Amino acid sequence: MRFGIDDTFQAAIKPLAEISSSASVEELKMCHYFVIPDLNQDSFILEYYETAEFLNRNKCETALASLEKIINMCPDQFNTVKCALGRTLAAKPHSADVERSISKLNEIPNRIQSSLIFLYFL
Repeated sequence: MRFGIDDTFQAAIKPLAEISSSASVEELKMCHYFVIPDLNQDSFILEYYETAEFLNRNKCETALASLEKIINMCPDQFNTVKCALGRTLAAKPHSADVERSISKLNEIPNRIQSSLIFLYFL
């Protein structure tokens, strides 16, 4: 799944960046729409608030720490929230980012090959 990053999407995933009981139902509905539209919205909202209470008691600060904590301590609970966090954390980069990375990687062998060819002819 590829996510386009814009202001609307950033606002939509904000509740997942720091799971908090202060997130509004409207924010969670928008988050659901962008990240996990294939899963039940009511389950997501209910589990989100339960997860927020759980994480508040266990002092988790980052999305990754939150995901690790709920996976390890609650293997059979919060599955919709786990899925939303997982999708957000594992989102594929934009194709331009991938293209730049591949371009940089392609430059490395060329430099090495050029040096080796130069040394061969010495």
